[in-house]
Amino acid sequence: MITRSDFEKWADEENIPFSLMEDRDVAWDAWQHQQRVINALKAEIDRLNEVIEYLQAEIDKRLPDWTDEDLPLPEDADIEAAHPKITRKYEIYDEAYRMVSAKRSKDSLVNLVNWLLTRSTLTDNLAQASGDN
Repeated sequence: MITRSDFEKWADEENIPFSLMEDRDVAWDAWQHQQRVINALKAEIDRLNEVIEYLQAEIDKRLPDWTDEDLPLPEDADIEAAHPKITRKYEIYDEAYRMVSAKRSKDSLVNLVNWLLTRSTLTDNLAQASGDN
């Protein structure tokens, strides 16, 4: 912390014109106030950094570790069986790749799969209805 004598010395070295000693008193008081504000802000920044660290630790505890491995699905065998290496239907795979590549969020991918499943269900229902006639 800078003392009043350090402040006076600095003011003299910098040739800061104080017309009266009262001006130096006012400047010293203002400088002290500024230092108190700066110290309070630094303390608040430190406190907020601690809060951020705590929240990050809580998030890390609650989220599973990131992995590139997919979770198993009951449909995995059917999905593998539909791969173009097996079906040789590359045009369908290319279309699927185009659709998935256009989406960036998990929500968008869920909407895409929902739409495809809805279309598939409607197609199956139409096929069953025409077969029943």
